[in-house]
Amino acid sequence: MSYNEINKDVFIHIMNIDRHKPFKDKSISSLVDFIKPDYLIYEFITSSLEELDDYIKIQDSALES
Repeated sequence: MSYNEINKDVFIHIMNIDRHKPFKDKSISSLVDFIKPDYLIYEFITSSLEELDDYIKIQDSALES
């Protein structure tokens, strides 16, 4: 396999593991509270600003204590 083929396969594998979608389960809030990060970064892959806005609202809701 060439480097590009391997790189593509690795990328596809990672995208199947981490879909870059928001957390919906409210139990994530207790995990974040336990870790106490200085910063919390949202990393989403979206196809529009509207979808990004929706994802942010979904994750904000899951993180409410």
